[in-house]
Parts: sequence; structure tokens; C-alpha cells
Amino acid sequence: MEYRKFEGTPNQITEIMPLVHQSYKEVALKHHELEEKIHTLEYCHDLSDAITEKCRRLDYQANRWVSVYRDNRAYSHVRLDSWIIDANWQYFLHEDYRNPGLPRVLFITEERLSYFLSAYNVDPYFLPAWLFSQPI
Repeated sequence: MEYRKFEGTPNQITEIMPLVHQSYKEVALKHHELEEKIHTLEYCHDLSDAITEKCRRLDYQANRWVSVYRDNRAYSHVRLDSWIIDANWQYFLHEDYRNPGLPRVLFITEERLSYFLSAYNVDPYFLPAWLFSQPI
């Protein structure tokens, strides 16, 4: 199968973002939970699987990537070429920085990731959650 290359164009992002938000709704419904509560590690695999599946339906080569969090729990996000889609990124923010005004979904290139996270005071300790993850 030939995959479409994801380059992060406005049209591509506009195509995918509603599907990411739809995934929040589906996972919340599946777990009988409010959408606002789905940002925790408990739901990251379900969200990543749902997003990966939706991106693949659009013929993108999406993969779920997993890393191990400091308490030995697995953490996952989605990769589209060099782009990261992380529906649970706010989990890594200090509670004082979490707020509904921040983007719910982190949609960024790997090269911009560390700049973005430092702007939101994410402890650099958490960078390996994205940079040293492995595809599954």
C-alpha cells in the first residue's frame, strides 16, 4: 500500500484535527468518563490507537509509539512521519500550568518539540517520553 506523506500543511492538519477530537469523544464514551478527564495516562493507549486508526483510514502511515514513564507505566503517542500527535501531553505539565486555554492536542514536529515544551515549563526529564519512544 502506498501511503500519503504527512507534511503538516494547513489542509492536512484541518483534515486530521476533527478526527483527533472525535477520538476524545469515543474514548470518553467507551470508559463512561468526561472528555476533560481523558488527558491522563490511563487513557493514552486508547487515544493513540483511535488516532492511529483514523489517520491510517486517510492513507497516512501513522504509528503508535510507546515509551516507559518514570514509574514504569507505558506512555504512547502517534507519529505521522516527523510529526507528533499527543492527546495526553498536558499530563506532563505541572498542575499550575494545566488549563483549558492550552491546546488539548500537541501536534508538532519533533524538531520543535523541546522549544514548545520548555515554553510551557515541562520538566526536561519528560522529553524522553517523546524522543526515545519506539514504534509498535
